[in-house]
Amino acid sequence: MIRFLAGSAIALYLVPFARNLFARPKRLEAGDALEEKWGLGNEWRWFLGAALVHLTWLGWAGWLQGLMPGTSMRIGLGTMAFVVVVTGLVLGSKPKMHVLKMILVIVGVVLLGVSQLAPMQQPPADYKNLWLPLHLGLIFIGIASFTVAFALSVLYLAVRRRLKSQRLQGIVKLPSLAILDQWNANSMVVGFVALTFGGLLGALWGESQAMEHESPDLTIYITVCLWIWYAVGLHTRVVVDWRGRVGAIFGVVGFAGFALLVASAWLFFGAWHGFGVSQ
Repeated sequence: MIRFLAGSAIALYLVPFARNLFARPKRLEAGDALEEKWGLGNEWRWFLGAALVHLTWLGWAGWLQGLMPGTSMRIGLGTMAFVVVVTGLVLGSKPKMHVLKMILVIVGVVLLGVSQLAPMQQPPADYKNLWLPLHLGLIFIGIASFTVAFALSVLYLAVRRRLKSQRLQGIVKLPSLAILDQWNANSMVVGFVALTFGGLLGALWGESQAMEHESPDLTIYITVCLWIWYAVGLHTRVVVDWRGRVGAIFGVVGFAGFALLVASAWLFFGAWHGFGVSQ
């Protein structure tokens, strides 16, 4: 039943994409007019319905099993997916941000799909310690912000390429490069601050548990590398004034580093930091 809920959420998220691919142009225009008039078209209904099913899955798979986001890789990735989708829906309500919304929803669907392949773990000992939920909350905010930065970076590079190649049809429906660049920088700043304090609180939690690892924790090392990468990106933006395309490249490569972090946690540990026993 739990996997059925996750699969249903994925299917509902994908319905608007299928509609855009196969619906007739006149029906698409009618749906766009409805969304413009009332601020809520068929696309939004599908996405909101999918988000509710997604949230139900999180509650069933997490809270009812005594787990919190992050103590299990499956619940952690599912929570990241939900945060990314909700962020996309909120930002997508802004003028000319429809494409950004669709990119973030797709990223959320991929994360939710990958989460179904990840193992479920028992929570670590004393996981209700105050430092852990604070650590996890800030880490999720950081990752969600970096994911938004990735989507903005991809959109920036796509718009920039269209402008350089003089493919201007429909360009007025897309945000300007200046707005995309500024939003990208803001997302990176929020993510960097959240990752910094989330990492510090994680270290405090680890010290309070007197944790010892038999082997080096690669997820910590990769997280530190990500922190340095975004620190360099923000530093060069402020000091050297490297903006625009360079900032977008930092956003794309940083998200690739996040993917490496998830892959290493999965392949080497089967869980975040190797805590928890697969069920």
